[in-house]
Amino acid sequence: MEMQFATNELSEPKAEIVTIQADNDSETLAIEPQMSSAAEAGRQFAKTAADIMANLPAYTIQLFQRYRSVFIALGWLFIALIALKLVGAVLGAINAILFGQSFLELIGLAYCVWFINRYLLTGSKRRELSQQIDRIKQQVLGEANS
Repeated sequence: MEMQFATNELSEPKAEIVTIQADNDSETLAIEPQMSSAAEAGRQFAKTAADIMANLPAYTIQLFQRYRSVFIALGWLFIALIALKLVGAVLGAINAILFGQSFLELIGLAYCVWFINRYLLTGSKRRELSQQIDRIKQQVLGEANS
């Protein structure tokens, strides 16, 4: 089955040539036919699309300049999601290893015991920890919050 398309409505209109003869003089006139509204709309759409495509690099640069902070925030969010996915994959792989999860729990328990012994058993060690925390707060928050 063969399909045929009528292209005369969207094709370029051709001028009609009319010859008028009066006595000895002959005059040739070219008459431009009126374009149909569908053809005119198609032509306007094609012109607008061509203008947009020609100015696309400028539009893109303006978009990135106007919304730069939004794109940076989205980029950081995307990087954070990828990092979380990688950390999850690594932890999943470690948990799949025989005794991998138990080994990590043992390391965490050993660190808790060391921290309690180092900083929380006596009053002088607790004061030392409090002073270290205050120094870190000053470094992070600035001198105004002392």
